[in-house]
Parts: sequence; C-alpha cells; structure tokens
Amino acid sequence: ALARTVARRSVVMLKNDDVLPLRRAGQKIALIGPFANDRENLAGCWNIFGDGTREIDLATGLRAALADPAALAVIDGCGIEEAIPGGVDAACEAARACDVVVLAVKPQQMAGVARGIASELAERRRVVVSIAAGITAAQLERWLGGNIAVVRTMPNTPALLGAGVTGLFASER
Repeated sequence: ALARTVARRSVVMLKNDDVLPLRRAGQKIALIGPFANDRENLAGCWNIFGDGTREIDLATGLRAALADPAALAVIDGCGIEEAIPGGVDAACEAARACDVVVLAVKPQQMAGVARGIASELAERRRVVVSIAAGITAAQLERWLGGNIAVVRTMPNTPALLGAGVTGLFASER
C-alpha cells in the first residue's frame, strides 16, 4: 500500500504541450496490435505467481476509461510474430480515422507496422503511443516519417503485481 501511495504522489510530468493525458471524450483512438484484446499473454511467461482473474486487456481498460467506448477502434494489424494478410491496410484505415494511435505490437514487428501506417499519420497531427520494449522514441519517430508526437511507455515488471509504475517519455514534437 505504501509503494502505491508513493508512486501515485511522486510522478511528475515535466513537459506536456496538451499531448497527455488522453481525453475521456472528443478523441478517437486506434489500438493497433495483436495484444490489444489479449489477456493470455499480458503478464508474460515470467509471471508464475500472477492472478489472471485480476488482469484486463488493453482494449477493455481503454474502453472503461473513455466516455464513449465506441471511440476506440481495435485492429490486430499483425500477428504476434508474423504479418497477417490485410493487417497493415486495416491498421492504416484505423489510423486515418483516429487522433491517437496506440501501438501494442512486439518490438520485432514495430518497424513494419510503423512504416506501414506512416503515410496515414502525415496528413494531420496525431499522437502515437508505443508500449514496445526496447524501441526508442527516436526510432519510432523515424519509422513514422518524422514530425509526429511520440509517447513511449514502458510498464515495469512490478506493475504486473499492481505495485509498480509505468514510465513515460514524449518526443520533442
């Protein structure tokens, strides 16, 4: 309980420029990736003590936070380890219609998905949020064609137990 209280009270955002927090209403969000609706792989294979009944997938969590759950479009875009027929085209269509794009794909799939949707993001200012481990904001921005607001999140392992914190990093844009 003390760790949660300390984490909640100690997080400070140094610069925002109206990118975060995401609004509960008035934004359309595209959640792209095979992990969007996936509770089974959420905790990872290293979590042998987790309680799966307490876990929720990304799509469910985002829908619960939004005033209008229909503002969330969920698209696989790719498989966990492989491309899927029509996946990037579906991701492009979702990205075109949304203000915020959340990429929930494995790091080894990120470059292909990002490059695939880059042209759709260039038309108007959007925010791209990535949860991929090991992918820097600079890499993601480059793959997306530059001049785009990128927020990189990295949940840490203690967050699996409800006793951790998610770090955020936003690009200069």
